[in-house]
Amino acid sequence: MIWFAVGRSAGPSIETIVNVLTEGEGMAIQWAELLEKKDNKVTLRIKAKKAVISEDRTQIRLSNFSMVSYGEESERTTIIAREGLLDNETKDVTAEGGVLVMSDDGRAMYTEKLRWYEGKKALSSDSQVKIFGGNFVIKGKTLEVDTIADRALIGGGVTAIFKKSR
Repeated sequence: MIWFAVGRSAGPSIETIVNVLTEGEGMAIQWAELLEKKDNKVTLRIKAKKAVISEDRTQIRLSNFSMVSYGEESERTTIIAREGLLDNETKDVTAEGGVLVMSDDGRAMYTEKLRWYEGKKALSSDSQVKIFGGNFVIKGKTLEVDTIADRALIGGGVTAIFKKSR
């Protein structure tokens, strides 16, 4: 696994601009783009207005970010949030603030806080969750997803609306 950090301008400027700032003991990159590559293929792309890397490089704090995960068969899952924390050792990710998750197949989810546990390949949220697709909307107060077992548990005042397919 290889991480690349690329700074880029958000404005109309042609040249690439990287602002490296001292922030506490770590480093901050404005308009950052982080790539994870395996076997020379991009598997994860993170773009952030600001990425603050801890001095020991174990954590990256993200502001106004999007994260695109590329699956084995080129399917994409995109996460957009106001704040995030990436643990470089465990590869766990926490997203907070208007978290929107979208998949290529048209399904989407909205919540205020979402955690990805890389070791367990699991998602969880203890905030209000709304999941929707072409013919359904499901709401609940918590979410636990085990991607290995392909199982999701929505808890707390669950409501579900399904429309007939035409």
